[in-house]
Amino acid sequence: MLSQKTKPSSIFFYLLVLFLPTQLGKHFWPNFSYVYGIRVDYLSPTLYFTDVLIIGLILSWILECSVSTKGFSQVIKSAKSNIIKLLIVFLLFLLIGIYRSNNPQAGIYGIIKLLEYAFLFSYTVKNFRTMNRLILFSTFILGVLFESLLTIAQYINQGSIGGILYFLGERGFNSQTPGIANASINGKLFLRPYATFSHPNVLAGYLFVFMALIVIYAKQKIFKQQNVIIFLSIACGSIALFLTMSRVTILAWSVVVIFFFAYSFWKKTRMVITKKEYLKQVKSKILLLLFFIIILFIFTFPIGLRFFKFSFSDQAVVQREILMQDSISMFRQSPIIGVGLNNFLVNLPFVQKQYGEALFIQPVHNIYLLVLSETGIIGLAIFIYFLWNTYKRLKKNTNVELQVLFLLILFLGFFDHYFFTLQQGQLLIVIIFGLFWSGSKRTIGKKNDNIKI
Repeated sequence: MLSQKTKPSSIFFYLLVLFLPTQLGKHFWPNFSYVYGIRVDYLSPTLYFTDVLIIGLILSWILECSVSTKGFSQVIKSAKSNIIKLLIVFLLFLLIGIYRSNNPQAGIYGIIKLLEYAFLFSYTVKNFRTMNRLILFSTFILGVLFESLLTIAQYINQGSIGGILYFLGERGFNSQTPGIANASINGKLFLRPYATFSHPNVLAGYLFVFMALIVIYAKQKIFKQQNVIIFLSIACGSIALFLTMSRVTILAWSVVVIFFFAYSFWKKTRMVITKKEYLKQVKSKILLLLFFIIILFIFTFPIGLRFFKFSFSDQAVVQREILMQDSISMFRQSPIIGVGLNNFLVNLPFVQKQYGEALFIQPVHNIYLLVLSETGIIGLAIFIYFLWNTYKRLKKNTNVELQVLFLLILFLGFFDHYFFTLQQGQLLIVIIFGLFWSGSKRTIGKKNDNIKI
């Protein structure tokens, strides 16, 4: 699939997408990564294997630009774009907040990571349309299949598999490991599988986004004779997603399946049949889809019970509610510029002590409240402006499926924080938003995509 014309930077990008699920890395523990004497992973500077791939991507990109005068002219042109100017203004604003924060070192580390992801986003925007779609499609397929099979194996084993998988990011654990994510169903604890991710919810988010992209890619018929592989990846991915027991993400995936299915059917039949016949066929298709979902629930029983026994008194719900209140309290302390980038966890003990709460150190499970508490009204306004511009670019694209995926990702942001706080979630959101910004005419899913493979 690789040709002699393939750029080294493109190879690093393909590898980054393929190895996005790994959490293999070296943690460092300077003083600013401790809160009340407790090590906090979220504040620990970490050199991940994926960071090494990004460094390789940056170096190869610089080398490619150095041998091409056109490359440097594009860099200069990009530097004059409105989005780059906005980024510079945003960075200056963040530096002011960091200077006034309780832990400036943690904020500086946050700035370094932000610059790393800004480059990756910019690279994806500028180069995604010219990349080999077959290779990208293959990385999605391989990633979903591997993570799904590992998820199923961990659930059956009720623990990690071990061995060489450690070097791919799997950590040793079982249902009795302190702090592990378990689900209580009918008084019995069931391990929520992690695969190679840092949490089942991050695994669920990865499966959701990549399966959606596989469905969109499949419309191009790049794998003309590989429908079995596509079906296998979606089937295994759907089972694995249910096993993660991440309720909100499973709901989002159900919406994707129903919408993509109905929308594709509508496009194929709207010019052929009458409205009455169309509604009749849609009903039959939806019934078939519901039958598939019921079978999936039966296959993953008793996990299905978890979705019908939701309570606002659940510990996870109560903790989320407390963290939301804490984030509002931080915002009130500094409503204009916030408490400082990467300083939510640093300020959390002070807020929790103030209200006599039990100390538990986690980010608020809402990316919008996280942005608001750390960067204030100004930071949230800039973030919303970026999201609005992303949506406007997507509206120029006739691919409605990408617009739905964008809205569902925003929906997930209301219920978890991993898109902004964990390496795997950060890479996922940066790459997918780079795809959204990569162009309105030749983005994935277009039937008239003439890019040669």
